[in-house]
Amino acid sequence: MTHIKSITLFIFAFSVVYCSGQVLDSIKVEQRVGTVFLHKGEQLNPRQMEKIMQGNADAMTEMRLAKRNYNLTMLFGAAGGLLVGFPLGQSASSDVPLNIEMVLSGVGLILVAIPFSINYNLRAKKATSIYNNGLTTSSVYRLEPYTVVRAGSIGFGIIF
Repeated sequence: MTHIKSITLFIFAFSVVYCSGQVLDSIKVEQRVGTVFLHKGEQLNPRQMEKIMQGNADAMTEMRLAKRNYNLTMLFGAAGGLLVGFPLGQSASSDVPLNIEMVLSGVGLILVAIPFSINYNLRAKKATSIYNNGLTTSSVYRLEPYTVVRAGSIGFGIIF
């Protein structure tokens, strides 16, 4: 009789360990210096997020809009950074006077990029939320172990 209890306890412990190790493919949002999206511990770029979200039409639509804003942010931000950095580097390395008009136009492009960056973050977070909510409503097989303590015994069970 004790062998049956031991075997039952071993099977229960194995099933709890096996089922608790299953992780949904959700995307986590972390706030660092900027917003970072993580999937299975790896940082994602917008193209990777779009590829992951292909199964969810609503999340895919939102991510496409976010990616468009991301591309505009990169375009204006890179051009602005070039227009600011080139004259500063040129004036620092030689006796060429600082071209303030070029610097100010670069600052202007960087300021134009800020609303696109904010909109990208909002849309990407919304797409991530839609995608993650879609995962919880999908038909994922879950087991819920539970214990029952009564006056004379202890019981284990699993809800499928």
